[in-house]
Amino acid sequence: FKAWTPWLINYLIRRAVRQLPENQRTLREEEWRSHINEIPGEFGKLFEALDFLRASWNMSTGLTDVTSYLVVKRASDIFLGATAFWLLMPLLLVSAVAIRLDSDGPVTCVVRRMGHKHNTIKLWKFRTTAIPGDGPGLTQEGHWDLRLTRVGRYLRQLGADGLPQLINVFRGEMALVGPRPLRLSEFDLIDNQLPSLSRRKNVKPGIFGWAKVNGFGEDATTLEKLQCEIEQDLYYVDNRSLLIDLKILVTGIWNIVRPRGS
Repeated sequence: FKAWTPWLINYLIRRAVRQLPENQRTLREEEWRSHINEIPGEFGKLFEALDFLRASWNMSTGLTDVTSYLVVKRASDIFLGATAFWLLMPLLLVSAVAIRLDSDGPVTCVVRRMGHKHNTIKLWKFRTTAIPGDGPGLTQEGHWDLRLTRVGRYLRQLGADGLPQLINVFRGEMALVGPRPLRLSEFDLIDNQLPSLSRRKNVKPGIFGWAKVNGFGEDATTLEKLQCEIEQDLYYVDNRSLLIDLKILVTGIWNIVRPRGS
């Protein structure tokens, strides 16, 4: 794979450049080759090269595919979400039973998060703490002191505590791929202190996100970490496409199912 991937990436870039008007080719080729060298991993470079091909076709034909992208993405969310729900039904049932046996309280909890365009959504999650609910809010100085249950700690390590969010996907409040749905306290910090980053709200939140698959964990504990995470999300907002969504989805699923420590 490593032997032929560089050749394929180079071929895709050359094809993408040839689709552009002549006065743009040299500049775009330099930009794209410089950018792709910064992408980690052979798979990442390959996905990016495929996206160059899509972008150059749109640029050469003067198309803006925002509407078609949103339609296809919504259809994919419904189809893939329904498929995942049925495939994961045994895991959902086992998780529910384990949570019920491990500690008192409901199996799931509903927490409030900031959704698309300032709309507050009720997010479904498996209960992972001894006290159901959303826990304390984020402050600039503090950290959350959540009492995780034994099953809850394991579900969080797997990233499986958010599987009930498929309900939110079916309801159209979330997508499979998108920025992490922020706590209300986190959004207040952004709105008050980092207003230039608040345009993140223009995209539906998702179960898997660009920031998460690039190592920015959930629930940033400081304003600086939250800012870094949101800057990653804004890269997704500005460059989102079906290919990037596919890359995020595949990487996110792999992070869940891969052997620990790999």
